[in-house]
Amino acid sequence: MSNPLVLYPGGIAADEQKLLPDETAEDDSVRIRAVFDRAELLAATPYNGDVEVTVIGGFISGLYFYGTGTVTIK
Repeated sequence: MSNPLVLYPGGIAADEQKLLPDETAEDDSVRIRAVFDRAELLAATPYNGDVEVTVIGGFISGLYFYGTGTVTIK
């Protein structure tokens, strides 16, 4: 990956990120582990409950990817 992953809402850059082989996949897929600052996420989400988050990143090849999921803030 050429740049830090970014988490939305908030446009929060990853503090850490790592590519891991996906041993369950039958192709050359990888898993990506990323760590984001909790305080920044809480500041970007002004309410408790379910929040949809999106992570965007790019590979050195110039291709981009994204993933969307829901986190619960209590």
